[in-house]
Amino acid sequence: MLKKREFLVSRLHLRKSRVFSIAMIKSTIKRVILAGPHRAIQRVKTPCLVMLRYHSIQDDQRRFEHTIPGIMHSIKGFRTQMEYLSRNLTPISLDDMPQMLTGEKRIPRRACVVTFDDGYRDNLEVAAGILEKYGICGVFYVTTGPIDGKPPWFCRLRQAMRHHSYHEFLEHSRAMAKSNHQEREMRLQSIGAGDQPVGDLDLMMNWEQVCQLQHRGHIVGSHSLTHPNLAQVDPAEAEREISNSRTKLEKETGMVIKHFSYPHPILKPCHNNLTAEMCRKAGYETATITSSGTVSAGDNPLTLRRLAVPQEFDEFRWTVEKTLTGFW
Repeated sequence: MLKKREFLVSRLHLRKSRVFSIAMIKSTIKRVILAGPHRAIQRVKTPCLVMLRYHSIQDDQRRFEHTIPGIMHSIKGFRTQMEYLSRNLTPISLDDMPQMLTGEKRIPRRACVVTFDDGYRDNLEVAAGILEKYGICGVFYVTTGPIDGKPPWFCRLRQAMRHHSYHEFLEHSRAMAKSNHQEREMRLQSIGAGDQPVGDLDLMMNWEQVCQLQHRGHIVGSHSLTHPNLAQVDPAEAEREISNSRTKLEKETGMVIKHFSYPHPILKPCHNNLTAEMCRKAGYETATITSSGTVSAGDNPLTLRRLAVPQEFDEFRWTVEKTLTGFW
């Protein structure tokens, strides 16, 4: 009995030692990458860039008690991240991406693109000024439906179900993500979220503000009409969301809209070969997805990967550097 216990204890120590060793190795790699010598590795790698994905930049927590946790970055945190990018990476314009993917233009070393999804009002009121301070051209993917009317469906759902369990919220979210607009509105009505205002705050930009972003030198792209999961809805509905949102944006802004971002409210995947072909037929030059990774010459311009951005600066820096280096 004693020998068996000693054996089990030794196995436990060995397992702990292995876990500790793996943690030590990861910690060492992390320190090396963040220290700077990793940039020599990047010089011999195939040139690549990172696309960063943000949503809202502001400090008023009340605005996002009605929507999905984790999509808001503080003003100070965002400013610190943009300062880091301006000093240590090479921010580029998304308009140059198509030629970089074909090899007509060289991808600058340690290049990056800063993007925003949904079309929140603080994108203009807060984020744009910070970007301009550091010489960064932002990309703002706008969901066109909420500009004309009610806030996004997931904000209204969150508000209506704030006293329900998260499991119930997820069940409704899954159903709505793969529904068409009419079906989604009927479900919202059934749970009392149809005409209910989302707090007492204006969450989304209006058309004048969307146009201001363009006039200030930023890029506006489409994020669909109503923010469904386009790989989960009926193909005809997906095509309408992709094509009509571009038409609406061009009509309201007077500009050619060349870029698209796939909504990813819930469920996987949020895109497929069919939706990529729909984007091509609709006239988009690029489309972005939510899978993490870098972008390199030769990549499909209609399935460009982006990084979800951590809120804490150390994690932000680590995420950017490990991705550029290609460690894991």
